Amino acid sequence: VKCDKSPTKSIIHGMESIPNSFDDFTVKQFIGWEKIKSQKFEDIEDREYSFLALLLGITLEQAMAIPNNKALPMIAKINSLSSSKPSEKVKRIISVNGKIYEAILKPSELKDLLSTSQYTAFKQYTSKDCIENMDKILPLLYCRYHLFKKKRIAENTQALSREFLNAKIGDVFGAVFFYSHVWQKLSEASLPYLKQATQTLEDHMKEVHQALGQDSKKRTAGTT
Repeated sequence: VKCDKSPTKSIIHGMESIPNSFDDFTVKQFIGWEKIKSQKFEDIEDREYSFLALLLGITLEQAMAIPNNKALPMIAKINSLSSSKPSEKVKRIISVNGKIYEAILKPSELKDLLSTSQYTAFKQYTSKDCIENMDKILPLLYCRYHLFKKKRIAENTQALSREFLNAKIGDVFGAVFFYSHVWQKLSEASLPYLKQATQTLEDHMKEVHQALGQDSKKRTAGTT
């Protein structure tokens, strides 16, 4: 089957598909954008068309097939976004696919709402690459908003992860940014205690080895 690499009518009129700011990116687009940024390209044109393909939701081959008079204005618009970043303002109430969600912004409350396995996963995701894991973090940060019902984190976070790929990055980045800094501060605060505990353990092991060494000498002396 021959692959049709020609751009569709919707692609030709794709200027409207290019976000005006980072806040208008979906989570999926933002994750893809950061992955492309981290890659090395021999030709800057390949990099630009990779961004174009990402934001139009098409293949690189289809993006390269767009006529220059259509592609270049879109690429210029994309390049203007390179120096900007998403808003770090925390939004408590957001809408994703027509559903209302509420961010859990108190670490103590979040810990109470998460199961042990969810809490462990959350700490792992936020201590590593928050952007790469953003779709996995968000279902652990947000619960469905109900005015008179008790807050509850969804059990099937994998399905919700796919839904949050459609969330606007400007709506959710602030909450992820907030918690990544919370864990960083907690880690920094715990370092002195970890170092102290490690030193205490090393000192204890030295005493044990010394005691074993002295005991061994006594036994050897007793046999001569």
